[in-house]
Amino acid sequence: MGILDDLAAQIKKQPGRRYRYVRLDPENVSRKKIEGYEFLRKEDPEIKGTILEQHMTADGQIKVGGLSLARISEPAARLKEKKNEAKLKSRLNLIQQNYQKAGEDIKRALGPSHAAFKQITEDKE
Repeated sequence: MGILDDLAAQIKKQPGRRYRYVRLDPENVSRKKIEGYEFLRKEDPEIKGTILEQHMTADGQIKVGGLSLARISEPAARLKEKKNEAKLKSRLNLIQQNYQKAGEDIKRALGPSHAAFKQITEDKE
């Protein structure tokens, strides 16, 4: 277990929330705020009385190296997971379509001698 795992285990987790460390470059911070993440501060109940208080900066954020501790609500996290799942499924479908198209192109190029050619992908439907 690394230092981040040890520190994350110290959080007084609130029901209906998920926690993670977020990289602190401006583009990533903006993206995470849009996704619904809130950065934990010294006044948050998850932090009070834990070792994480030692990692507070002058502005009240919990920082370890170039990372800061953030939380997101459970519904927002599930929505984010669904979007990522849909995006992944779409990409996989496109890859499968490209393989099928390439197989058909090869069959056309081979002409009648394509009988020995087997397609790499299977139709799942």
